[in-house]
Amino acid sequence: MPDTPSNDGSSNQDEQLALPGMENSTPSPQRRRRRPEPTGLDIERTDTRQALSRSLHQKGANEEGQALATGSIYVTGFGKRTKDFYAHFGLTPGNRAQLPPEVLRFLICYEVAAKRRVDLHIVQAQDQRSINRELANQCRIATLIIKRALYWAECLGSLEAAEALLPEPPDNYPLR
Repeated sequence: MPDTPSNDGSSNQDEQLALPGMENSTPSPQRRRRRPEPTGLDIERTDTRQALSRSLHQKGANEEGQALATGSIYVTGFGKRTKDFYAHFGLTPGNRAQLPPEVLRFLICYEVAAKRRVDLHIVQAQDQRSINRELANQCRIATLIIKRALYWAECLGSLEAAEALLPEPPDNYPLR
């Protein structure tokens, strides 16, 4: 009998084999979402996003403004639109819990900086579309600043590592 996929994506052969963890071979009517493995960044992951959203809302951004601001962070920080960024990791947009921890750390840094800049910014625009663009631009600027700072911090770390490989300067070297 050929393997035909059932409603839940498994084949009849899968059900017959009684794979580990699948003792009950009757398929459930709904597939449960598997909770992602904790990364140690779970609280920060949600807190920074929510804090940025609140700040944008308090400054007058609507739902479109929230999306523009988020998009500006992803394009500036990672060089990809939000959808393409998540697709790069094989994820659906907004699935932050599944991002690699090192990438998530960058995203958290960008959002913290963007929130701070939005909080300190005095909105000049009057109409909704301009308010949204103005706040998205503030997020872009904050992300760019942090991206450059993180780059130079990494360079400094590399310089310190390279310095350890260099021979000691002579005793009469003036900058010792």
